Amino acid sequence: MPWPDDLKERITDDALYLPEGPFSGSVLSSLFDEIPSKQDGMLLAVSGGPDSLALVMLCYAWRSRLGHQIPIYLATVDHGLREEAHAEAEYVGELAQCLALPHAILNWQGDKSSSNLQGKAREARYSLLADHAQSLGVKTIVTAHHMDDQAETFLMRLLRGSSVRGLSAMRPARVLNGLILARPLLKHSKQELQNILQRFDLNWCEDPSNESIRYLRVNVRKTLMPVLKRFGADASHFSRTSERLLRAEEALNSVTFEKFSALMTPVVGRALVCNMIDYCLLAEEFRLRLLQEALFQVAGPGYPCGEQSLISLDQDLVLWDDAERRVRKKTLGACCFAISGQRLWVYREPGRKPILAKLSVGEDFDWQGLWNVHYPDDRNIGALTLSPLGERGRQKLLQTGLLKQESLVAMEALPAGVIDALPSAWQENRLKFVMDLPEIAKATGCPLEFSEKNTRFTKNG
Repeated sequence: MPWPDDLKERITDDALYLPEGPFSGSVLSSLFDEIPSKQDGMLLAVSGGPDSLALVMLCYAWRSRLGHQIPIYLATVDHGLREEAHAEAEYVGELAQCLALPHAILNWQGDKSSSNLQGKAREARYSLLADHAQSLGVKTIVTAHHMDDQAETFLMRLLRGSSVRGLSAMRPARVLNGLILARPLLKHSKQELQNILQRFDLNWCEDPSNESIRYLRVNVRKTLMPVLKRFGADASHFSRTSERLLRAEEALNSVTFEKFSALMTPVVGRALVCNMIDYCLLAEEFRLRLLQEALFQVAGPGYPCGEQSLISLDQDLVLWDDAERRVRKKTLGACCFAISGQRLWVYREPGRKPILAKLSVGEDFDWQGLWNVHYPDDRNIGALTLSPLGERGRQKLLQTGLLKQESLVAMEALPAGVIDALPSAWQENRLKFVMDLPEIAKATGCPLEFSEKNTRFTKNG
């Protein structure tokens, strides 16, 4: 399937840019002008299918016709799951060569067991693309998700009983591993994109898995969508509904963040505390969202919980003042939810997968997505072991005599589990550092630097 030698010239044919043409200035501007952080270049994810090839044509035309100088890079992920995949990646490479665009084939080397293979492949794809973008110094990844993808995702999640959040539309842009993931084609149908390639008389690759009814998405596309279309409901209808739900989701999020900041007070080690009366006065939807935000703040992004688990936890918590049925402590998503008096404490579950990491001078360590730990290379006191403080460390902490009176008073007001979960650093049996207790590091000369990540609070919050 060779690419035409004159493809570059054909893309710049004036006839394509008439107001009614597929590459009119208004169409191209609406697709790409508003993509965030594109000044350093855009990395286009291109599989060789019709959607991503149309994305290349449109993006190339936008840059060429409208005089932009922004670098465009192409990348194809080869998951190693099909024999044809490498040839398809090379086909994209030939297109890149034809258009004088840089292209890379990214190979997935991870676990390819059958369990949740599609999910693993999707995570690997985004991880490989993010790593490649960072190596290029590019801050924006662009994918070819379109209106039909939006509609299929909506129906799949509807069948699974998703919440407002799950039914909300894909955003045109979102953050991915510190980069921007842009989806400029969400307003355009798959047929529109195929029409662009047909206008150039270009071929594309077909992934056989897109025809396999083993997958729910394919069943929705081939079985459910045609039936619904007979009732006048096509992809555009479901896409619009998901966009309206996204508006509702963003409004709910805005109110949730306000309530979270007002009701949840941060204490040591990212633990939280709130008044149970204030919590119970919230509507159920906001209580569930508050719990979800608390889990993110305390346990980090690696412990998402399903809505049913949150509902079960909430049902236990609202019985806090019922002497017969009340629950004093529950665990969920690596967090403890403990009630003491009229207060709810949320803190990292101390005994859950304790961190035991060796850290040498000059090294960095990601503490469960909550902090980046840095050991400055100009203050070497020897290798350190990082772990939660634990009960043993809490007892040693009280025995050191290094704590100020106000720290001792503050500790007495906290549940023991909050203290036990604090990050600490050790040398053999000697305690060198405890998070949020600076007098320990000052006395021992430990130079560790903790930078908070993925927090819902600002520095002044």
